[in-house]
Amino acid sequence: MLSEKAESLMFPLYPSGAVDRASEAWKENVADWAEVLRGYQQGLELCASQGANHYEERHKDRGLLLGIPSHVLRLMVARDRVALLLDPDTPFLELGSFAGYKLDTSSPAASLITGIGVIW
Repeated sequence: MLSEKAESLMFPLYPSGAVDRASEAWKENVADWAEVLRGYQQGLELCASQGANHYEERHKDRGLLLGIPSHVLRLMVARDRVALLLDPDTPFLELGSFAGYKLDTSSPAASLITGIGVIW
């Protein structure tokens, strides 16, 4: 049980009623947000695309990674390597996906992958 002071520092919770998905307000909200969400999804896909195909191919042809044979490494892009680090079937919250988004001087996700994942 939390003390009164600790409870006062927490984010307040606001009660909410049931959402009426048949209401006109709900339908208008869905319609208003559809284009925004579509653009967001397309942006995420672009940022996760690793950039142009020739950059991805060039990346696959480079370097070695600690103990992984080069023929295996060549098949892996950065997000695949991150997946190797994480525990199987655990979530990974990628942060900064939109860094450098649509900037002429940047690449997708600013060529960085940052996030929070589970490693035991």
